[in-house]
Amino acid sequence: MKGRRTRCIASILQPFADGAARLAFQIQAFRSRRVRLMTLILLAWATLASCRNNGSEADRAKGVAAANRRRATTSIGVFSPATQSFYLKASLVSGDPDSIVPFGQADDIALAGDWSGDGITKLGVFRPSEGTFYLLTQNRGGAAVNAFKFGVAGDIPVVGDWDGDGKDTIGVYRRSSAVFYLRNSNTPGPADLTVAFGTAGERDIAVAGDFEGDGKSSIGLYSPDRSVFILRKSLTTGSANAVFAYGSAGGDYIPVVGDWDNNNTDTIALYLPETSQFLLRNENSSGIADLTITFRAPTGRPLAGRWNR
Repeated sequence: MKGRRTRCIASILQPFADGAARLAFQIQAFRSRRVRLMTLILLAWATLASCRNNGSEADRAKGVAAANRRRATTSIGVFSPATQSFYLKASLVSGDPDSIVPFGQADDIALAGDWSGDGITKLGVFRPSEGTFYLLTQNRGGAAVNAFKFGVAGDIPVVGDWDGDGKDTIGVYRRSSAVFYLRNSNTPGPADLTVAFGTAGERDIAVAGDFEGDGKSSIGLYSPDRSVFILRKSLTTGSANAVFAYGSAGGDYIPVVGDWDNNNTDTIALYLPETSQFLLRNENSSGIADLTITFRAPTGRPLAGRWNR
């Protein structure tokens, strides 16, 4: 009798026990799902935060580079093959050089660029006989040099911030094929950008600058026979966006590009070795010089840069 009563009670309680077990299982499953959900939410939040931080860092780096570029107006300089030295002017006024940096060889082609993105333009040379770039890390004799090969003998070097990261890198223009070969780092390797522009076989001189004021450099040419600038405002193959005369046709001018009025847009200029004069223009158009500077230094290849901040 007692055994039957126990079994009866057990049969009555069994559904409740089964329900409790199912409830406990569901609660555990719910907790597991909640834990998984919370984990997914935390992972998503961490990923979003990381993306935001990366974006902020990139934006900050661009902002710093832009601020560095705004700190000082571009000034002028000359590389003299005769003395194998750079002569730099700290401001856009006539007079003697403010600093002299011995560097390079007589047959080198002088360069200048902000290799590190700190807002200070550093010097360099391209040695056509070797197809080698030699870039100074500081504007003084005996400073460390970054040397690497890019291009071939006969190429014309160019410098610009091709990808808008605040650092200038090198490139070359090959007259025989009228093609620019541009590199996004100052290291050996294949070209990151190849842009056909100009007419093969011409005596055109390659130039580069931020002609749009968007933080990225683009390319151009100067025809010494016609004293005409031919500018392209993007790093793509296509026709010129601006063609204009500046200076006297047939003159012994050498082109140079810089931000002469500190408005974050590069414009053209001409250097006349026989008078040691720079003829600066604040617009990429025909017209008279906005500023004429007589630079009392040995003649050579003109340069533009922010030599100090």
